[in-house]
Amino acid sequence: MSMFDLEKAGHIKLRDVETTSETMIKASGTVGDLDAERCKSGVSSVSPVVEDISKLKKVIRFLCSNIKTISISVISGLIVLFIGRHFLT
Repeated sequence: MSMFDLEKAGHIKLRDVETTSETMIKASGTVGDLDAERCKSGVSSVSPVVEDISKLKKVIRFLCSNIKTISISVISGLIVLFIGRHFLT
C-alpha cells in the first residue's frame, strides 16, 4: 500500500517525507510535475534505543580501555620517585 494515491493531480511537491511503506506514490491518470526532495520509503517505524550512559559508567569504560597506558604511567612515576629519593639525595 502506498503512502499517496494520486489520480489526475497537477503540480506535486514533497519535502522531507518518510513512510514505512515500500511505495511512496501510486499515480494513475494524468499527473503533472512531481518535485520530491529528501524523501524516504521503507523507513522503520521503530526508533533506535538511545542508551543514557551515566558519568560513572563513562569513567569505568575509559579506565578499562586504557588500563595498560595508565598502569605504565603510574609505575614509571613511582620508579622515578623511588630513584629520586634514594639515589639523588
